[in-house]
Amino acid sequence: NEYFSDGVAEELLNLLATVPGLDTISRTSSFSFKDERLKIADLAKELNATLIVEGSVRKLENRVRITAQLIDPATDKHLWSETYDRELSDIFSLQEEIAQSIVTALQDEIGPYTVTVQQPTENIEAFNLFLLGRQRFYQRGPALDSAIMVLKMVVEKDPEYAEAWAYLAAAAAITWGYQTSISNDDARLIAEQASSKALDLDPGLGLALAAQALLTFGYEGNVEKAFHLIDRAANEDPRNTTIRLWAGIYYHYWGYLDDALPHFKYAVRYDPRVGIINGCLGLLYMAQGREDLATPHLAKATRLGWSNHFNAQASQSMMKGDFDASFDLLKVTFAISGADSDPLPWIYELEEAGRSYIENPVSTETLISVVERAPKRVAFAESYLTLLFNLKDPFFDYFSHSINESHLWPSFVMPIVWLPEYRAYVEDPRFFEIFGGDGALELWEQRGFPDGCTRVVDPSGDHLDCSQRYQ
Repeated sequence: NEYFSDGVAEELLNLLATVPGLDTISRTSSFSFKDERLKIADLAKELNATLIVEGSVRKLENRVRITAQLIDPATDKHLWSETYDRELSDIFSLQEEIAQSIVTALQDEIGPYTVTVQQPTENIEAFNLFLLGRQRFYQRGPALDSAIMVLKMVVEKDPEYAEAWAYLAAAAAITWGYQTSISNDDARLIAEQASSKALDLDPGLGLALAAQALLTFGYEGNVEKAFHLIDRAANEDPRNTTIRLWAGIYYHYWGYLDDALPHFKYAVRYDPRVGIINGCLGLLYMAQGREDLATPHLAKATRLGWSNHFNAQASQSMMKGDFDASFDLLKVTFAISGADSDPLPWIYELEEAGRSYIENPVSTETLISVVERAPKRVAFAESYLTLLFNLKDPFFDYFSHSINESHLWPSFVMPIVWLPEYRAYVEDPRFFEIFGGDGALELWEQRGFPDGCTRVVDPSGDHLDCSQRYQ
């Protein structure tokens, strides 16, 4: 029943987040402590929280027992506690009662407030399955197959369950980035239908809007419409750290670093124990040349199990002439997943070919032949590796190919392209031609060019001048 316990706790957290005067830490960071035996004061310090709600959920057939307590970590005193035994059918009114008790206990600080629950479904079985499907969605990876299957069951039981449609859309929309059994075409169809249904039921559902933004950009290539959708999503649901993360990634992708920053900073503030969130903020700081700010976030991302930033750090090390440091990071990046984490044999071939090329850059033929045999599970490998070795001509060939194959694959290399070390790539006419042709030019002309960059019209090829950015 762990999924049910987590689900009820998240519902309570989301309910408290609507109360004026209360800022709540998001579920991923809050729930990350449930299997750890930390003192309340240490937990609060890690989350930068001044109050802690702690409790447990037990479910047996159609009965549920919930204990909840409000704790002041500064004094370790209980401000309020209660135990509830109810029928499962009373779960929504019970959530309202618990939240109201917490708010009442804090009314001297935040003032009086009446909590009300908008019941998402009349079907308790659908609600129970929704909590399971949502948990699978959070697990990502192969669990997305299960998430889609369970959430389909939910909307079959209650076709008016708007939030379930939204999570179904989001789960299907992100399968392209994970190893799942569902094809891109099937996932796209599910996501399009589910997001449309969700928005028909509730036009302000931020997660459904964010899913449509991903579909609009990834499959239609309509960059400006995607920006409009992700902006709407963030405005409709500004407390949702997943949406804020996605919005930050969008802005970073297209070179709007200053606009991406507040999204990432918000996500880190309210979900501080998530690796990808810390990693994305660290990568942004790297792009801004603020290494002192990037380092702690990248280190924390690594501790939390997210190591995609190693690609950028490896590239940066290579451009600075530190081949060994670069390959130490690459051996982690391209490691075999599972219990045996020895690097792929291919990485040693790449290391040998790469070292030979760096020491004597006469011909790229041998190095390129190894690059082209990169593991196919890393769909962006050719673009990334040619960038790593500073092979401009092959990079732009692979970059153009990857964009033609999918608008989504370049998202893995764009945080690297915007690093200060790759200024020559950003200012190359081929970057302007390829990236501009994928919708960037229209976007830049409407919203302004990337921070610190202007357009230079040149007979030999228009390009960006980013001298202000790279001062």
